[in-house]
Amino acid sequence: MQAEPDRPMTTGDSLWADQNSRGEVHVGRTALWFGAQTGISFLNLNDQAVQVQLAQGSLAVHVRQINQGEAYEIDSPNLAFSILSPGDYRVDVDPNRNTTDVSVYSGQGTVTGGGQTWNITPGQRATFAGADQLSYNVGPITNDTFYTWSRAREMREEHLESLHYVSPDVTGYEDLDQYGSWHNDPT
Repeated sequence: MQAEPDRPMTTGDSLWADQNSRGEVHVGRTALWFGAQTGISFLNLNDQAVQVQLAQGSLAVHVRQINQGEAYEIDSPNLAFSILSPGDYRVDVDPNRNTTDVSVYSGQGTVTGGGQTWNITPGQRATFAGADQLSYNVGPITNDTFYTWSRAREMREEHLESLHYVSPDVTGYEDLDQYGSWHNDPT
């Protein structure tokens, strides 16, 4: 089924991007981009919490602001990744290998799984394998075509003229530039 543009999302909604496709969802000032063969579900979606289940595939997240009392979490089959500060993040899940990769481009986050907790800092990519007992390996971030695409989407939004006239808290502000131009009218 084709996704309906600008459809409001709520707790319990699920999205799937098939082969050769990608998706984009905005939750307030936060953007989520997901790659091909990716399935996400909103476990919790309200003014205080954004909790996303990533069953498989790739999810890039750009968090502009975290207000006091707000929480952002991405759950995979074997861990929970809590976003602690504004920044750019990516989570990749391979259910066949039972692995989750967590990349922090900027910001900071915490991974919890198998009864343990790890802090992930900017420039790190951590690979977690297993279920009850997690093994992990930390290395440098690698980039691919999905990274290039999601970064281009983010840069597009950062340079929108609409941001000079409309608060980024207004849903759909990122689409306004393509429908006309902005100018001040003194009258």
